[in-house]
Amino acid sequence: MASGNTEESLSINAELAAFKAGIMEQHGKCKPENLTITLIGSILKGTHVAEEDRPRMVTLVDFALEYLESRFLKKQITYQTYYNHRSYLRVFSDFERFHTGGKSMTLMKLNPVKSSI
Repeated sequence: MASGNTEESLSINAELAAFKAGIMEQHGKCKPENLTITLIGSILKGTHVAEEDRPRMVTLVDFALEYLESRFLKKQITYQTYYNHRSYLRVFSDFERFHTGGKSMTLMKLNPVKSSI
């Protein structure tokens, strides 16, 4: 901590306090048994991303089912549309599992393709 009551020392102390708060927040998200020197180093460098802050791996079918259900609950689509689309997604899921050996496509691995039409 910087000593004195000058504007510069107060600014330095505020930056140090914010830096410490960030480190303590990241440290608090880690399980004590998982703390390693590498993990502590990444926290101090500011490169560590806590598990709950990482994007979760959502499959294409799960995403589509959640979206479909949210539209039905908001009464944006009828039950018949909801039921039909849910059935299509189940068939697609079976097709996907059969042709990929049980591995589902995740949204993070999909890339948009420009249409030439």
